[in-house]
Amino acid sequence: MEVQVWSTAAEQVDTVVPVEIAGEKYLVVATSLLEGNDWSSTIRLLRHANGSFEHVHGLRLPTTVGSMAWFEPDVIVCAGDDGDLYYCMFDTETSTWRRLEPETAHGHNELISSVAVNSAMLASGSWDATVKLWDLTNMALLEQFKEHTDKVWGVQWAPLATTQLATASQDRSVRLWDTRQPGAVMTITTPAAAMCVAWHPTQEHLLTAGLEDGSIWTIDSRSLETTLSTLNQVHRGSVHALAYEGDALAAASDDTTVTVWDDLSLAAPTQRLVYEEHADYVRGVAWWSPTHLVSSSYDKSVHMWQVA
Repeated sequence: MEVQVWSTAAEQVDTVVPVEIAGEKYLVVATSLLEGNDWSSTIRLLRHANGSFEHVHGLRLPTTVGSMAWFEPDVIVCAGDDGDLYYCMFDTETSTWRRLEPETAHGHNELISSVAVNSAMLASGSWDATVKLWDLTNMALLEQFKEHTDKVWGVQWAPLATTQLATASQDRSVRLWDTRQPGAVMTITTPAAAMCVAWHPTQEHLLTAGLEDGSIWTIDSRSLETTLSTLNQVHRGSVHALAYEGDALAAASDDTTVTVWDDLSLAAPTQRLVYEEHADYVRGVAWWSPTHLVSSSYDKSVHMWQVA
């Protein structure tokens, strides 16, 4: 298998987001330095050309960043471990990032673990056990959900029903929200802490959760009593990131691997492959194309590789 690697000298790679800017495809990467009192991140833009990634520009932030969400056409929203939200705009004329400063500091009371963007709103989930919705036009707080009883690890908007939000929590639950009816929350109890969630891109009721015990559960939101598939402890560590491409799902884990599965709507999905080239926790995974994945790891590297 051919693997293209981009690496840093000293910083772990937390998460990756493929983006399009002015018609060209890039990869946004968050790298973190965790030494002594210096807990900071750099938001980097990478261009893929001639079979490799080249570094375009990096912007240092005064906190570590574990999640990012792209707000088209040119803003990346970063989840700060200090509880603040950071907005960074890429200037195409100078090929540099710059910070957008909200009028007032805002965010959460604890580490922000996940952010997600739909057409008009930002959702953020935090270790303070809350989920907040923000207006992206003026960065104002719209709504706050407090039904979780422990850390919120993941938030994800449904791609087809854009008013629906799924959240994953340490309280061993996945919760489904509809922004048109904030009080009408649906709850799925999981056997271990839920670390991340991903909606199927074309089947609007299909939702998959990655769990702390290495399991991957897929649920039909119309029938919460029954799981469609339960891949119990298929990883040896927590599943921290999920990404769909059609019916294929990629799952990244603390066991240093990425697995790819086909058709999780079946009771017994097929495992297509296990990627084992990373040497530390894999905390980010995304589809670069229908045939290629990018994965990011605490081993200080980003890998691009072909899915057979």
